[in-house]
Amino acid sequence: MKKTTGFILAIFLIIVAAVVILATFDFNRFNKDNLYVQIDELVEVEETVLDSGEIIQRYWCVACV
Repeated sequence: MKKTTGFILAIFLIIVAAVVILATFDFNRFNKDNLYVQIDELVEVEETVLDSGEIIQRYWCVACV
């Protein structure tokens, strides 16, 4: 009886862990370090320096409708 209860508990914990991982992990960003886009309109550039020293650039569309 104890083995069966332990087995069911282990399976339940694995399922809960899988659901938590699938709900929180962003698969669209997996192994992506850079994003490249083509900008055809006037933009405003905002630069942010991270704690690691890396510079992040955000491009805001000025003339977008």
